[in-house]
Amino acid sequence: MKKILIVTPNVQTVPDVDGGATENLITILLEENEKYKKNKFYICSKYTNEALNESHKFNSTGFFYYKKRSQLNIYEFLTRIFLIIKKILCYKKYTISNYHFWALDIAKKINPDYIIASGGIYENLELFKDIFGRKKVYAWIHRNQIKTKKLDKIFYKGICVSNHICRVWDSKSKDKSSILLRNCYDNNRFYLTKSTLNRKNLGIPQDTFLVAYFGRLMKEKGVRELIYSISKFKQNNTGLLLIGSSFYKNSKNTKYQNDLKKLSNKLKVKLYETGFIHGSILRNYLMLCDVCVVPSVYQEPVALVPLEAMAVGLPVIITDVGGMKEYYDGKSLLKVSTKNLIQNLYNKIKFLRKNPKLLKKLKINGLKLAKKYQRKDFYFNFTNIFK
Repeated sequence: MKKILIVTPNVQTVPDVDGGATENLITILLEENEKYKKNKFYICSKYTNEALNESHKFNSTGFFYYKKRSQLNIYEFLTRIFLIIKKILCYKKYTISNYHFWALDIAKKINPDYIIASGGIYENLELFKDIFGRKKVYAWIHRNQIKTKKLDKIFYKGICVSNHICRVWDSKSKDKSSILLRNCYDNNRFYLTKSTLNRKNLGIPQDTFLVAYFGRLMKEKGVRELIYSISKFKQNNTGLLLIGSSFYKNSKNTKYQNDLKKLSNKLKVKLYETGFIHGSILRNYLMLCDVCVVPSVYQEPVALVPLEAMAVGLPVIITDVGGMKEYYDGKSLLKVSTKNLIQNLYNKIKFLRKNPKLLKKLKINGLKLAKKYQRKDFYFNFTNIFK
């Protein structure tokens, strides 16, 4: 049994009580490990009381939570001061965060077989490499991250979520150190069943052709372009269900979000907003919709959204960007170019509306495709990396 320490970026919590795709994937690993017990996991994570309570459900994982100073008791405060002094006196040449110095002390106590940085500033793992050796230190890459010379000295391997990210990681290095580990969707949460909601609960007319967008509401996700494409439907019975927030749970509205609202009002688009919805109940909202659109306009590493939507029986339209286009097999979902995106999305949505047979075919094939990306397979693919 391998001892694996996962150092999160201290942005969101594990377990994933506040959402987050990466945090959800880590939580899935821990839950599957409760069944199969192939590893002993340790997690360094941001603290919330809700996450701490949820962590008590796990017997095969050790959780360590980093608290904000205002939450520290006297012992914890003195411990933090000691770490800062030690950082100054012993490790002057290292410019890593206090959180990572704290995680380093956890690692020394555990003496793990492997250490995984699951995001954040990867350079913060420099001291881990010097103490434990490079062959024990891995980066789990969920973004377009190039392996610089410094990162190459720190990490033995980069675990990448798509072939696109593998290429980006290795693009400036002769040493190809990427390992492909495709994401999964949470098939305990997303599956074909009857929704516990109905459209009336959300004030949506039954005859509305409802397009779903769910995820972060950010410029690179193409939400603005999607609103413009919906506005091209002159019929009153086309609407957009917008599920998500600017970042995670409790995130404040951004200027971009406010501008989306103003734009939809200006264009007279029927926009239905839910805000952040936790993944445990998200399927109930998705199943009210007719199609899901993932309109990303940047090199998306790979999104979980298409899998989650297909798993509940929704036809899906994606853009041809980054790792997301690796889902495309010609029969399970539709793909559009980001060039002239607004018109392309309008054309595809219109085409689906006029072709109920294609809608049905995409539902069937999409569900088959999603089933290739389930929790159990993801867990064993992860575990096999560290044999």
